[in-house]
Amino acid sequence: MKQLRKDSVFLLLISFIYMGFPLLIPYISSDQLVQKSLYVNHILFYIPLVVFLACLIYGLMDGFKIRYAICVFVLFPLTILYWKEWIFLYQVIYSLLALLGNGLGYLVKQMYKEQ
Repeated sequence: MKQLRKDSVFLLLISFIYMGFPLLIPYISSDQLVQKSLYVNHILFYIPLVVFLACLIYGLMDGFKIRYAICVFVLFPLTILYWKEWIFLYQVIYSLLALLGNGLGYLVKQMYKEQ
């Protein structure tokens, strides 16, 4: 139960970046061009950045856990509810970034532990 509580913060962050942020974009700007650019930036920059940083911090705190990358993979279909389409390539890339961030966080944790 303690592990689920610790994981839930990170999983809520991933869920928010997948579903919550796109719902806020129309309220950020009423200009259609700005909204489109925010949507594109969200998919290409914001999601990968948040996934990588969240997994990096998760790896620093809790070590390497593949289940977090699996959760990132499993939560991606939430985007179907908003975008009405599913791009498997993005799902794979985001999951690989989660693995990379988690692995780097674990390596940094091990390096500081040795010192």
